[in-house]
Amino acid sequence: MASRMTREVKRLRKINPYNSEKTSTDYRFYNLFYQDFYELVILGKITIEAQWVDWNHMERENDPLFKEIISACENKKIKKLMGFNNHWNRELIAQFYSTVFFGSLDGERAIFWMTEGQVYRIKFKQFARLFGLDRNDINRPKIHL
Repeated sequence: MASRMTREVKRLRKINPYNSEKTSTDYRFYNLFYQDFYELVILGKITIEAQWVDWNHMERENDPLFKEIISACENKKIKKLMGFNNHWNRELIAQFYSTVFFGSLDGERAIFWMTEGQVYRIKFKQFARLFGLDRNDINRPKIHL
């Protein structure tokens, strides 16, 4: 049963919900599937414990492995992104993860999502540039931030 449900969720997550009529009963979501996905799957998995990397702490530890990690993140130009410390809103993060759709816009890879009832979209290249990712990262089939 679980694997059949997993296959069905994967199938539904590949369908662009924003190309059809809005059907959810909650303004934050576009359709009932994404609303249920948020309530039953995502909301329980979003935690507040691992939100950012404390680079100063890692540097003070003077650990060879930490030094290697710091160097790799500096080389990939993601150290600043990973060290971004903010008072995260668990609700908005859950909304993003439950409504995000990876598709295309004007023939280019794009990301679509909803926050507080508003649909947003951004081309993948623009998204990657905002986070300081380089050309190698832009051309990857998947990026997990």
